[in-house]
Amino acid sequence: FTAHLTLGRGRGRVPTDLVGRALAARWTVGELCLVSSVPGPAGPAYETVAAASLAPGEGPGPVGIP
Repeated sequence: FTAHLTLGRGRGRVPTDLVGRALAARWTVGELCLVSSVPGPAGPAYETVAAASLAPGEGPGPVGIP
């Protein structure tokens, strides 16, 4: 196990000329999720453990924690 933080994920292949290069991007984040992944034969299974809304007016408190 190696703890890490994923800020964003794309789908599909990355063009080889972009591998290892810094890219500029800007987007709006509405929710922060803590996700657990469990390796499996068909690839990892992901489960949202907790989520917190970052939307204005919804407060900073956690939501969806079992």
